[in-house]
Amino acid sequence: LKDIHAGRLGLPDLQRPFVWGNDKIRKLYDSLIKGFPIGYIMVWQAPADYNKIRHIGTDEKRISIAQDIVIDGQQRLTALYATIYGVEIVDSNYVRRRIKISYNPFTKTFENWSAAIDKNKVYIPDVYTVFDAQRKAKLPVFIDGYISDLNEARTKKGEAEVSNEEKSQIQNGIYDLLNILNFNIICTTI
Repeated sequence: LKDIHAGRLGLPDLQRPFVWGNDKIRKLYDSLIKGFPIGYIMVWQAPADYNKIRHIGTDEKRISIAQDIVIDGQQRLTALYATIYGVEIVDSNYVRRRIKISYNPFTKTFENWSAAIDKNKVYIPDVYTVFDAQRKAKLPVFIDGYISDLNEARTKKGEAEVSNEEKSQIQNGIYDLLNILNFNIICTTI
């Protein structure tokens, strides 16, 4: 994902556009947090004269021409990249869109973002915010803010504030989300 972000890894121009709906992306996250295999990702080292490459996402890249291209796994990589880095993608209708997947750290479950989920303070409305807090070394501040918002919502309903046991459960749930990308990768260069 860092290679995609930098522009080192791209797509051949013949690759189909991003076609996954948010349900498929949510199911990918479900598989990852449960430790299930998500398939193969095949990358090809592009010849020096091969310039028919496009980048994944609509954000600016540090590297203008990718050195490696994704042959298989584009949908999975694009889904993860878009949700973890918070960038827009271009879908099969050539429409730019931002994908938001919501996360419940208590149950370690995912939902497609909606206005109702956004109002439910049990959910982290967008997993991007967790990964972004980690990248910026502000994860403790993020967790404190999440707990504060949850306490405020509970107080309005006349419910008890988050207990120490629940705080531990929240932290474990958030760290489990961050660890979904710690999977085994076998790399072969073709």
